[in-house]
Amino acid sequence: MLTSSQNALRTLERIPTGAQQGIARLSFLGFNTVMPTLEQIEQQVRHLPKVEQEALLDWLGNLLEDELEFTDEFKAKIERGEQDIREGRVRIRKPGEVS
Repeated sequence: MLTSSQNALRTLERIPTGAQQGIARLSFLGFNTVMPTLEQIEQQVRHLPKVEQEALLDWLGNLLEDELEFTDEFKAKIERGEQDIREGRVRIRKPGEVS
């Protein structure tokens, strides 16, 4: 079985020479040149302070929201909803009320 250093060396050997020097330099400076797995990220997030976990949640929510596409159908639903509000076609729900 190969060590992580041996695996890294084999990976580095498959990268073109100029890029190898850049990756080696980044690695030397402490940058992770290999993308962590989701499991590794989850483990690291569990060790963050609560306030940093909440900041990460907010950032991730914004990232995903920015990637949403507003389709014509979605825009039409929004416009219909706004029109209903302007014309008083609304229901007011109280907390705990079941429909």
